[in-house]
Amino acid sequence: MDCSGIVADIHSSVKRLKIDDAVYGNMGYGNAFAEYVHGDESLFALKPTNLSFTEAAAVSLAVETADVAFFEQGKSHEI
Repeated sequence: MDCSGIVADIHSSVKRLKIDDAVYGNMGYGNAFAEYVHGDESLFALKPTNLSFTEAAAVSLAVETADVAFFEQGKSHEI
């Protein structure tokens, strides 16, 4: 599931994100229905400042859908 929020805590091995960063990402089906989520830093990106948290949370599913359409389905079908 798509999500967005503020980084509350990080592991010492995390290099790209820091506490209080605004982020968005895709946690996989059903894993974002919580006040806090836990996931690898590769699942998250910094939220663009021009997007609200709601708008940012919708981005990753749209990108994933386009990726499947163009790079998986598009290989064997004309688009």
